[in-house]
Amino acid sequence: WALTGAVAVGAAAAWPYFDVFALAGDDSVDAMHRVLYLDLPGEFWLALLGLPALWARGRRSRRDPLVLMFALDCAVVAYGWFSGHYTYGRILGLTLVPPQFALAVELAAPRPWGRWRAVLGRAAAAGALLGFLAVHAGAGVA
Repeated sequence: WALTGAVAVGAAAAWPYFDVFALAGDDSVDAMHRVLYLDLPGEFWLALLGLPALWARGRRSRRDPLVLMFALDCAVVAYGWFSGHYTYGRILGLTLVPPQFALAVELAAPRPWGRWRAVLGRAAAAGALLGFLAVHAGAGVA
């Protein structure tokens, strides 16, 4: 954990695009990032399909890396919301990674699938189809 923390701090210090450590007190881009918080359920509903798989991983081990990453990401997003520092909303894209990876790992397990995993697989397929249709609605009209 110490090595991981040291690498993370080193990467943040060497980040070439902006000063990561200056974000803590910078409110110059908060107004621009406020829109990230306006419709969270409407924008990120498809990621909810991964939450049951993430929950199952959390039940197996509280120290699961995907569970910890998701909890920390959610804490950063919540801090941005409650503090009014909306620039922390930039992490929303990263917050979606753990549920999606957990779902992928759960569905990639070898067969035979139990009842729970079969339901999860059908829900994921239905969600993917619904997401596809929602994004491309009207695009295929000839």
